[in-house]
Amino acid sequence: MLTRDFGLVAGHGVRGDDLSRGTKRSLCVLDLRLVEARPTVYLVAMGKLNGLAYLIAFVISLGEFARFWGSARFIPMAIDELLVAAVLIWAAWRAPRDGACWHVAAWGAFCGLMLALLVETADHQMHGPVKSAGTLYLVALGGLLIVGLWAVRRALRLLGPNIGR
Repeated sequence: MLTRDFGLVAGHGVRGDDLSRGTKRSLCVLDLRLVEARPTVYLVAMGKLNGLAYLIAFVISLGEFARFWGSARFIPMAIDELLVAAVLIWAAWRAPRDGACWHVAAWGAFCGLMLALLVETADHQMHGPVKSAGTLYLVALGGLLIVGLWAVRRALRLLGPNIGR
């Protein structure tokens, strides 16, 4: 029942329609033993991860639009955050079909972006020119980095114990 809902073949990690064509196109491997052993826990955890991805994507997109709207610098300055937001949305959209593997990639990109922004802001705060709201920005970036690291950990746990095989 649950195997059909996910459109995957248990134990293989390949979509059922791909097996009928004799191809293995799926890049993600969803360990259905996790889903079948505790389906409610898995679905709730995946739903929360998807909801968090949509929420964070909305927040960082809204922040970039508010910060750079009407500026000629909008495209070069906001493109990195908007691309990461798009990747988070795409991962949440693909999760019901492929599992949490795209979340690992999307949240990893998010963590990399937050770390780069955190280091750049900390450098400005320590060596100048000091930003007026730099301390608040450092706290917000640190919090977002912690959320992103938690999401990477959660996505890895949802992939299951066979992640390295």
